[in-house]
Amino acid sequence: MKPEILKEEYDALTDEQKAFYAEKDGKYMLDVLALAKEVAGISGLKKNYEKQYEELKTAKAKAKEYEDAKAAAQKAAEEKEFEAKSQKATAGMAELAALRKKIEDAGIDPDDPAASEPRPRQISACPCAGTVASSGRRGWARFGCECPIK
Repeated sequence: MKPEILKEEYDALTDEQKAFYAEKDGKYMLDVLALAKEVAGISGLKKNYEKQYEELKTAKAKAKEYEDAKAAAQKAAEEKEFEAKSQKATAGMAELAALRKKIEDAGIDPDDPAASEPRPRQISACPCAGTVASSGRRGWARFGCECPIK
């Protein structure tokens, strides 16, 4: 921007540029007050930009805080779930140890294949020689006898 321009040069300027010049004695001089207003407007914009930038930084910090809190809560929930499963597994192991002790106290060898075979059934007979009851793994089971002596 020139400090002093002629009318022909002034006419070639855009409206925004013309706002910075004032006519004096047929010449157009750079208007210092108009420039001061523009500079004040720029500094106002800069203050507004800085304010919005600070708000953005605050919002980002809050978002990061929220995400960190959310991650910490999720991790605590996972640890709590793991602890519950661990306690359940420990209880199951204790129950298994108790069952093994019970088997050992009964004198049964768990590695013996004969120990896993079912016991033979005991059959009691009715006077007519019909099967009345039999015992197996589930205890005594009664069967209907078809003899007339009932």
